[in-house]
Formats: sequence, C-alpha cells, structure tokens
Amino acid sequence: MLRTVIAMALLASTLSAADLPTIDQLPSRPELPDPLKMLDGTPVTTAKQWREERRPELLRLIQHYMYGYAPQPPGITAKVTKTDDTLFDGKGRLKEIEIRINGLGDDAPRIHLALFLPKVSLEASARRVPVFLALNSYGNAAAVDHPSVTIDPNAWKRSNIPKEIRGTQAEFWCVDYLISRIRSRRVPSA
Repeated sequence: MLRTVIAMALLASTLSAADLPTIDQLPSRPELPDPLKMLDGTPVTTAKQWREERRPELLRLIQHYMYGYAPQPPGITAKVTKTDDTLFDGKGRLKEIEIRINGLGDDAPRIHLALFLPKVSLEASARRVPVFLALNSYGNAAAVDHPSVTIDPNAWKRSNIPKEIRGTQAEFWCVDYLISRIRSRRVPSA
C-alpha cells in the first residue's frame, strides 16, 4: 500500500483530491520512488521547496490514500456543576466541571473535572498559581477525603470497588499539601 502511495507521488503535479485516481487505477511500482521529486517530476532542490511544496503534497497523498480526512473538531461544552469553599477546613475550594463533546447524545461519556483550588484573598487571586492536571483511574473522590467531591459510579469499570473510595489515594495526590504550599507563597508587590 505504501509503495502504491509513493508511486502515485510521481504521477501528476497539483491534483486536488477529486483529481486523484482510485487505488485500482494506480500503476504498480516495485521500486521505491524518489521522495525528492514532485508529482510532476520536478526535483526538490531547496529546504523551502520541501516545506512549502513537496511535504504538503506527500501529506495530501497519504491522507487521501491511507488515513482519510479528519473531520472538523466538534467542540466542547463545559459546565460548573458544583462549588464548595469548605475544602481542607476552608483553606481550599472545590470546583467540579462537567465537559461534554458537542453533537453527542445524552448517553455519551463525559469528563468530570475536579479543580482543587487554594482559597485566597481577592488581591492574591489576581496572580498566577501552578496547575497540576492528571488522569485519575480511581475517580475524583479518591484524591481527597471530603464529602463534597462527587463519587462517579461510571469511573469504576472494574469489580474491585472499595467500600469507601473517598480519600483512598489522598497520600498519593497530596492535594492538601499542594494547596498549603500555594497559599503560603507571598503575593508579589506591584
């Protein structure tokens, strides 16, 4: 298949996808063609010619004959589903966000994002703080031992669900420590 695609690269110059022949119309070429020749046979002699002409030409052929055309991204919708300012004895704030892919039905999977934020003054909230983003195979409730974090039953696809999941991974994620470190940083003066 790859040889067929590369052989096609030697056939014609600036063909659009509609002008490209079907696979059964491609010639058989047992040898590998020269990747530094344009479809019309013009040699590629400069890096600029490679970047602006030949590389896009090869990408178009590979997309047309091998991988197909990617659809436009559907976009996402994010909705805050819960907030709680009592995390870690009021030192932290929980914000849960549901992320959905547009165009899918109500039964489609969703991403449940839990943000564990430091609770800081209005002056301090204007500064940037570090963010850690990680996938959690145990669900958001395992990261902290707090009753406000939603337990998502769909997060568990295995049979060995602990009786109480809340906080079982807290030592690994150490969210309380990270929030205390962010809160202890001094606000830079203007």
